[in-house]
Amino acid sequence: SDGVFIYIDEGKKEVDLNQLIKQRGRMFDILIQNNPESIFIYDIDTLRFLEANEAALNLYGYSHEEFLQMDLTDLYTSEDIQTLLGSSSDDSSISIFSGPYRHKKKTGESLFVEISKTKFQFNGKDSFFNIVKNVTSQLELEKKNQLFKAAFENTNDTIFITDANGFISFINKSGISLLGYTQNEIENTSFAALLKDDHRAMINTSVFIPDIKEPVTLQLDIKKYDGPFINSEVIFTPILDFTNQVESFTVLLKVLKDESLQPQEIIKEVIKEVIIEKAATGDANSPDPNFLSGVFHEILTPMNVILGFAQELTDSITNPTSEQKEASDLINQNKTKLMSTMNSVVEYSELILQKTELIYSEIPITELIEKIDKKINELLNSPDTHFSYGKISSSLTFNTDAHKFETFVSSLIKVVGRMIKEKKLYFSAFPYDDEKFIILISDNYSNCSEYLTARLKLIYTGNNDIKDIGTPKLSTYLSRILLPILGGYFIEDEKFGGGFIFPLNVSQQSGFQKVESQDLSMDELFEQEETKSIDVFDKSES
Repeated sequence: SDGVFIYIDEGKKEVDLNQLIKQRGRMFDILIQNNPESIFIYDIDTLRFLEANEAALNLYGYSHEEFLQMDLTDLYTSEDIQTLLGSSSDDSSISIFSGPYRHKKKTGESLFVEISKTKFQFNGKDSFFNIVKNVTSQLELEKKNQLFKAAFENTNDTIFITDANGFISFINKSGISLLGYTQNEIENTSFAALLKDDHRAMINTSVFIPDIKEPVTLQLDIKKYDGPFINSEVIFTPILDFTNQVESFTVLLKVLKDESLQPQEIIKEVIKEVIIEKAATGDANSPDPNFLSGVFHEILTPMNVILGFAQELTDSITNPTSEQKEASDLINQNKTKLMSTMNSVVEYSELILQKTELIYSEIPITELIEKIDKKINELLNSPDTHFSYGKISSSLTFNTDAHKFETFVSSLIKVVGRMIKEKKLYFSAFPYDDEKFIILISDNYSNCSEYLTARLKLIYTGNNDIKDIGTPKLSTYLSRILLPILGGYFIEDEKFGGGFIFPLNVSQQSGFQKVESQDLSMDELFEQEETKSIDVFDKSES
């Protein structure tokens, strides 16, 4: 804007539109000619046009001279004249939009408009000042919505709508009929609760994630109310809001094969009981990965109810106080953190059970950095910690599983962030040789201190007990499991301290490496991130 125009009324009750328009100077340009809405004036008695702005001329396709040779009836077809007769003489003093009315352009093309009229004297004639709003696109959209709604509700395919985290807000009639649940039983529950255990981690890590922008198609087994699973092709389409962030998902389910409808072959077999001496694998206190996955899905629904109710309470406050705003922010922050933690539990379980596969793709280091930037505050969980980038080779590109590598780096940032003495953390990534590259999460710009290197070595080499090192347990064990899976290993170097070496092309490696169970208890796994760090090194030695 290059300025503000102020009109002073001189004590009159109403603005004299006639006087303003007759002046035709700067005021006319501001109020009429430069108005983005279409405006025209016509004589109430003769319906003849007396004036029109540029927007109206563009809308109807006439020149200014052509328009002033016409009257209001020229904008209507013969079948719509009755509509004109019922509205043109309305002398209501309240300027509100009415309609819609069907008008025609110079080309004969139809359009739909809403009109707001104000009665006034123009050049001594009783006239209407009309503001015209083109609602053609709006009406077309509403018509399409009705068509889509009819198809949406009556298609034979099952359709869900979920929120951004995967909690179901709607299921159509076909879905209710197919799966056997009632509307109340299935809405406000997690979509993951309908899946087999080995499919749950897949959607929590590849579909219900913040950065997704394109549809994802997966083959999943969906659980019916009475127990059997249905083999289905499921298409997840993210719906983005005005900020281009995921607001919800439309989920289309197509049945591939309904196992419950297939004749079951009855097989009789004689089972001979054989006593087998089990080899010892891991510690007896290690958590059962199936149990961990089950825990996640047991608490998922009540957790969603609690968080949803808390969100409703905060949304219902029209003018929140600063304390209420702070509480609302804390709820949202912890909701994100909780969902991230629970997804990590499922991923940990799947990795232990070796139920997931590596999905290879080319990853530019710049893409990884963008993802880290978006969630660095959540990863550090400390506003006092300064995060920056050290040595970055911007041309570095490597082939690996994008999601698992991002999970490893995120977990490593959480781990190192809890160990550093100074509140400074640096991320570096650059080639190591022709076949490998190195990742550093360090407490100095170009290297790790001896203090940090010693602790990283303790965690990521051998089978050292790390119970008392004070790092977040889940993140620590998750990063330890992912490191060999991604073909990486810890290295100690005089130049940069401690770092992590990875192949530039992990797909050329042998694939999954065996994951050994870790020695941790259930209480330790869910230990709060706020646990104080315990120094397991003798201070004189460090």
